[in-house]
Amino acid sequence: MRVYCAGPIFTPSQRAWLRILGERLRKDGHDAFVPAEAEQEFVETTRVPKDKERHATFRANVAKLAAAQLVVACLDGVDADSGTAWEIGFAYARRIPILGYRSDYRTLGREGTVNLMLSLSCSRLLWVPTATEELMLDRLAEEVEEPIFAPGGKLVRHRIPEVVAREGRKATTRKAKGDELDALLRLKVIEEAGELISSFEEEEVAQEIADIVEAAMALAKKHKLEKEVERVRKERAARLGTFDQGVVLEELDAREA
Repeated sequence: MRVYCAGPIFTPSQRAWLRILGERLRKDGHDAFVPAEAEQEFVETTRVPKDKERHATFRANVAKLAAAQLVVACLDGVDADSGTAWEIGFAYARRIPILGYRSDYRTLGREGTVNLMLSLSCSRLLWVPTATEELMLDRLAEEVEEPIFAPGGKLVRHRIPEVVAREGRKATTRKAKGDELDALLRLKVIEEAGELISSFEEEEVAQEIADIVEAAMALAKKHKLEKEVERVRKERAARLGTFDQGVVLEELDAREA
């Protein structure tokens, strides 16, 4: 599983913890990305990253986050780290499951252990006050092995429950309709695009593209736009061109007065 390990990286102990967590998840067979490792040169030396390096780091982290199948987010502290909160919001909007965890014994009183918006964005929230490092690693490793879905469930192909049943497991499902189905189909396109970002084997790439097309055509069918989509595709290709030529627009000059 592709796991994005989110958390503050401002102290040596914070960085060390995230690296240890990443190593444990990799040992268990997961593809764990730890931003603290990627940014080690900047955060553990006095060298200030150049502007281009800052932008490159941002783009790299966002790409890894978009391609993640699970975000494991540290929510320790009086209030959650702002960067981690941003990553949780991004993941929630993309329907990427979030496993939030907190070993800090402080709470927010009436609001609970963490901010309400962060709490309800998490698919699962693990609170183990004053946990030892070893205990927290073991608990997180156990949680990652269990199926975790985004709040509200995951839109899947309609025969998936049959496949799951043949494997001897039971799937709890419901039917999405109306505006919810519309929203889930739009998000499914984004979800599958994220999967495509980290796909490289031909068969895997083909599967992800097929899923994107299937979700997009289901959305077109819902709005009765199947024929219109093809007409518009051809019209825009003739007028604006296609994407296969590799043209990248980096900036535009300001309009003249």
